[in-house]
Amino acid sequence: MRLSLERQFPALWDRAQRFTFRRLVNSYEPYHPVMLGQEQLAAGERSCADRWSVIAEVIRETSSVSFLDLGCAEGYFVQQAAKTFRCISIGVDADIRRLTVARTATSLNGINGAGFVGGMIDADLLDRLPPFDVVLFLSVLHHVMYEHGL
Repeated sequence: MRLSLERQFPALWDRAQRFTFRRLVNSYEPYHPVMLGQEQLAAGERSCADRWSVIAEVIRETSSVSFLDLGCAEGYFVQQAAKTFRCISIGVDADIRRLTVARTATSLNGINGAGFVGGMIDADLLDRLPPFDVVLFLSVLHHVMYEHGL
């Protein structure tokens, strides 16, 4: 019986994953902050703490249990909603590199209830999504306007 590297050498596997993750995060400028445990690997182009405090208040006041972030980038808000409020949280983005960071950070940080979908945000995708209590559309609208105009 052949065992996977992960099962044969769990500590080595974990170090390899973390090393690879750090390399990926350092290969470009993330839009959102990226955390590995308590360590901030990237500050991101934009601080998200101010936005998160407003979003968290809405989740708290409405007792929301589901959360969708359209244009989630590295998934900061998706991870926060899942971690802080135990929301079922989904992020959608078309950038595979950003989604890989989001998925890997979620896995390495042990955040349950968060997931990510790759794809263009268009009418077809929106029609196929179920309803959510909270929907963010913070980082996409300007891209739509650049492509299609006002």
